[in-house]
Amino acid sequence: MFQPHALYFYDPTYRFLVPDERWFLARSSTSTRIVSALLAGPAEWLEGSVVSSFPEGTQLSLNAVTIESGSAQVDLSSEALRANTVEKVRMREQLTDSLSSVATISSVDLTVEGVALPLPDSSGTSAQRNPDVDARPLVVQDRVAGYATPGTGDVTALGGGLSDRIAGLDPSSLALSASGTAAAVGNDDGVFVVRSGKDPLRIDTREDLVPPSIDDQGFVWVAQQSDTRSITAYGLGGDPHTVTSTLPEGRLVSFQVSRDSTRALALLDTDDGAALYVVAITRGSDRAPTSLGPPVRVQAADGDPVGAAWVDELDVASVGRTTAGSSIVRTTVGGQWDTLAKPDGRATAIAGGSGSALLLRMSDGSVLQSTGAGWDTTGVEASVLGVQR
Repeated sequence: MFQPHALYFYDPTYRFLVPDERWFLARSSTSTRIVSALLAGPAEWLEGSVVSSFPEGTQLSLNAVTIESGSAQVDLSSEALRANTVEKVRMREQLTDSLSSVATISSVDLTVEGVALPLPDSSGTSAQRNPDVDARPLVVQDRVAGYATPGTGDVTALGGGLSDRIAGLDPSSLALSASGTAAAVGNDDGVFVVRSGKDPLRIDTREDLVPPSIDDQGFVWVAQQSDTRSITAYGLGGDPHTVTSTLPEGRLVSFQVSRDSTRALALLDTDDGAALYVVAITRGSDRAPTSLGPPVRVQAADGDPVGAAWVDELDVASVGRTTAGSSIVRTTVGGQWDTLAKPDGRATAIAGGSGSALLLRMSDGSVLQSTGAGWDTTGVEASVLGVQR
């Protein structure tokens, strides 16, 4: 009776479209309900981390979205006229992506109080949706940090001197920026920022740190296992920014920022077992993180928590260790969840791969990739399985 549809808002830099999964009655009026919900704004837990291009107070003028030859006719109230040309193009982009899950809609025509709203085809406003990563696993193996070729296991070293600098730190964890020019590295001595052409910079010397995460705004996130409220975001130059955390008590197992830098995924070990949370990230005017929003709990894998990762813009996955082996659950934020097939062996790390694939590092060093039926060996062995942005 209900079907999921993602509403799309922007990150504050307008570089990314961020999904907000909602459920609507499966009726002919679904398109109208989607647009009305989009105009009403994001879910409460996302407020402060995403923005909308629609001027405040904008509503549907006719209270109905009609579909003609695959084109959704969206008539807005006069408040929409307060938007400039770029904002109007972004309004159309939000509507187009939010209605893309409706099979009968292929385009959107905007009007205001019945009057056509002429818009250019584009104004340089196209935002990225569901950022993808390199199809090859990011690994550290035999003193080389880079991308491993499935099948042969050969590792192509990261450029700009990053490979040698990362491998020289004897890393236990690695996260690489989307540009490939900066990395966050964890080892027994703390957390380091590694950049092309620069010596590694140690930014945190505390003990019991979880693997660091790097976002698209130039910040490295560091958190302590023993204190879910102790989270710091460091600029690439080492300047610290304390982040007010809303996570509940427990032992923090992993903390990872989404590829659009608007949300974070936290896996906790609590008295009641594994607990997996998604939280929105609020930033200041300088884009530095300031706080986390209300935590939204999603389904975690059974057993002792091992790790969690972003799979794509809406899906996350977690690994747990049970007496029967590794338990792996994939969950849609705001949607349903599935238990995946158990791999052979014991998983020690998880990472999101290209598309909707998942990667596992096993206790013997081998790297597995998810398939529709289970797990395939990639022929890659690694001491560290890295996280790509």
